[in-house]
Amino acid sequence: MPFPEIETLYHMDKEISTIILQLLDRLCEWERDTGRRSTLILIPEAKDEDIILAMEGKPIPINTQLYLETIFKDSLKRRNTE
Repeated sequence: MPFPEIETLYHMDKEISTIILQLLDRLCEWERDTGRRSTLILIPEAKDEDIILAMEGKPIPINTQLYLETIFKDSLKRRNTE
């Protein structure tokens, strides 16, 4: 079944944006089914593309570089303690 028209573009290429949305949907579903959690960070090199941050399959808005660094460190810390 094709995905509905997406309102938020996660990538400059609409097809890749759709694939990212599918990945986030599937991650969310998988995490609900398994009880596992994950953090997905996609950092394009080009400044005209947005950084994508998702926790538990849900996109999180990124406001500052410090916030991104904190999320990354916290994710690694959780990984090393579980």
